[in-house]
Amino acid sequence: PVDAETAGWIAELLRLTGPRPPAPPERTARVKAAVREHWRSRLDHRRRTRRIWTGISMAVAASMLVTVAAISWLSLTPAPGAPIAGRVEHVVAASWAFGTKAATSLRRPLATGEPLPTGTRIETEAAGRMAVRLASGHALRLDAGTSLTLLSERAIALHSGAVYVDSGGPRVLATPMEIQTSLGAIRDVGTQFEVRWVAEALQIRVREGLVRFGGPDDEIEVGMGQQLEVDAHGSIRNQAMDASERPWDWINDAAPPFAIDGRPLGQFLAWMQRERGLGLRFSDPGLEGEATAIILKGSIEGLTSDQAIDSVLATCGLRHRIEGGLLVIERLDGHEKPR
Repeated sequence: PVDAETAGWIAELLRLTGPRPPAPPERTARVKAAVREHWRSRLDHRRRTRRIWTGISMAVAASMLVTVAAISWLSLTPAPGAPIAGRVEHVVAASWAFGTKAATSLRRPLATGEPLPTGTRIETEAAGRMAVRLASGHALRLDAGTSLTLLSERAIALHSGAVYVDSGGPRVLATPMEIQTSLGAIRDVGTQFEVRWVAEALQIRVREGLVRFGGPDDEIEVGMGQQLEVDAHGSIRNQAMDASERPWDWINDAAPPFAIDGRPLGQFLAWMQRERGLGLRFSDPGLEGEATAIILKGSIEGLTSDQAIDSVLATCGLRHRIEGGLLVIERLDGHEKPR
């Protein structure tokens, strides 16, 4: 601390010295410029730091998005060499495939021709239906609101909805296929049949041939025209199908279209027979040879099975009727021979 006497001497010296002369203008300008440059430098540094951190944040976010996309793709795409259980033949409205990893909620829409690896879970929406051809040759049709998993080329697990199986045709391997459910397994013996969940009960309808249902304790055979119902308590009822019902109509809607262009009418009629589960008869003996050799032109893409057969036969000078389980082909009025 400075005492009072010393402070007085200092004040007197400053008074005698007088005011300090002002600094030259050029020196003042240099000092201000230096201060301004330093301020700008600090401001630029802060801006650069902010941009760097913003860039880092964006890069991290982009990396996370890429990682999520990669996980989605990997979970929905079979690993190299994964066995292909089947292939999509036809899609009506929205149908989805879920990833092969368990418990994944990721899904993608299905398209005609797409391969389906073992382990894929398929779902159809309320208005969706689809057709799948297994690698074993078995043809599957999925009704609306169906969920199933492809366990292998000849085995599926049905979780909900309904699936129709056609094990006929030259492309089907000798080994039968199996449908697994929580109430038991269904094995085909060369046939056409439907398995459907109705609430918590299982319904099996056989259109042609024979299937075997293996419950916990025994195995039951279900023959052509029969309907087996199994409820959650194990109660079983096997009876004849109601002849007034038309349980197979939905199958025609899910069927892949038949490419008629350049094909004989006989092949189209054979396909229609198989789809509808009908026999075939011509109204007169001479008509069969004439009609089946006709070569068709055009396409039936987008037509229902009823529209398709009406359209195709009309262009050939023919028509049809259903009589006692038979598809009867006859000439249109005024047509002596089919064109």
